[in-house]
Order: sequence, then structure tokens, then C-alpha cells
Amino acid sequence: MKKQGLIAVDLDGTLIDTVAVNAESYRRALESFGFTLDYDYYAAYCNGRHYRAFLQRRWCGAADGAVLKLSGGNCAVLPKVLLFLTRRQTKAANTKKEEPKMSKAVIFFAQGLEECEALLCVDILRRAGVEVTIAAVGGERIVTSARQVNVVADALAEELDYAQFDACILPGGIPGVPNLKADATVRQVCTDFAAAGKKVCAICAAPTALAAFGVLQGKKATVYPGMDADLTAAGAAYTGLPLTIDGNIITGEALGAAIPFALAIARELAGADAAARVKKAIVYQ
Repeated sequence: MKKQGLIAVDLDGTLIDTVAVNAESYRRALESFGFTLDYDYYAAYCNGRHYRAFLQRRWCGAADGAVLKLSGGNCAVLPKVLLFLTRRQTKAANTKKEEPKMSKAVIFFAQGLEECEALLCVDILRRAGVEVTIAAVGGERIVTSARQVNVVADALAEELDYAQFDACILPGGIPGVPNLKADATVRQVCTDFAAAGKKVCAICAAPTALAAFGVLQGKKATVYPGMDADLTAAGAAYTGLPLTIDGNIITGEALGAAIPFALAIARELAGADAAARVKKAIVYQ
């Protein structure tokens, strides 16, 4: 039985080493190292039989090359075949489109929040493909809503690195909104995001927190009916609409506007197609 080679090849196709091993099935050896065979592309004459070369390749965990146990063929032609393969693989890797970056949003849950507004945002955004982090305000991961619903947050607000996020969201609820207003981290994130052009979103009573933080000056915004004086005093133009988008500021009126509010954020972060897909999936008219 012929002695053939253990071939080590670098990314550029340079032959590094060959070591004699017992001959085995050519195809089986290739497949055992993660190769797939394409029988319509490239032929190498090996041991009296025609084998098509291997178009698709995985590096088998090796970042700088691949080690292949090849047998049943002519060692002299293997470096050429491997060189062909590595060049094709390198070209494919260089032209491969990058995966689209997933947008990230942080939503602040404070004790006494409006749970439906908050969880609708989390649900709809995650359906749209947005990575949402629930950040607990007040130092405890378990947050109790205004109607005594307990929610376990993903992290404490003061523990997060906010540079990774594209949007921040403030749900309504009493005493949730006053607790948001009093939190230094929430204030800092909202003001930093507004200055950086990132999305700053609030619904129900929560736009009054944005007003208190000074980010609504010169902006159009909506808020829970009867709370508009806080907005106008802060330099905002109150619209009275269920949903208002002004640049990077998105505000919603109340729980009744929670779905269009969340869909609007989804459209901004994940695109119109993603938002439309979610709208259809939840049968929202």
C-alpha cells in the first residue's frame, strides 16, 4: 500500500511539511477534516481514479492554516491542489459580506413602573431583532411594577457600559417615573445619548423625566394627558399626539400607544422591513 502524506499548508498555500502516513480513503480523509467535495469543478488524477477537488472549506479550528491527512493519491499534485483551494478560500473570505450589526437598546425598569408599556417594548424590539437589555434602577435586580408584577432585570443600571447601546427607553408608571428622574445613571445616559444623536425614547409620564433632564429643549414631544406643562416649561412643543418623533427623540402618550411606540423604535433601530414583519406577526391593525 502506498505511503502518502500528512500535509500542512499555510493560508497562502505554502507547503509547510509532509509526514508519511498509511494510505486511507481520499474522500473520507477530506470529509473527516471538515471539507466538502464538489464533483463538478476540479479534477485531480489520484491512484488511477478521478477525484474532484474540494470547493468549500472550514479551517477545523486552526486560525493560521489546516492540517490534512490525504492519501490514495499522488503527493506531488497535492500541494498544487491545496494552493488552488487556499487561494479560492482566501478570495471568498475577502469578498464575503459582513453580517449586519444588531442594534442594541437599554430600557430602564424602576420600582413602580408601568409593566405593560415596558414589557411591550422589550417584546416587540426583540421580535424585530434588536438586542434589548433590561437595566434595573434602584440597586435591586427584581423590580416590582405599579401593579405588583415582579420582573427580573438583566443587569443593574450602574453596572452597564452604555457605549454599546444605540437607544435608551424610559417606560411610564407612578412611582416609576419619579424614580427614574431621581437616578443619576438614567439622567447621565439620557443626556449623553441625546447629545450623541442616539435614540432617546419615553412613554406616558416618562417624557417629563426627559424634560427634567433638559433634552427636550426645542423638540416636539407628547406625554400623558395633563402633564404637558412640564414639557412646555422645559422648552418642548407639546403635540398631544399618541406618538411623536422629532429627530432622535421618540415619545409616546400612554399605554394605549405602547405598540405603535415600540414599533416606531423598532423601525428606527432594525429597519422598516423588520418593523413591518413584527406588525404583521402580532396582527396589529
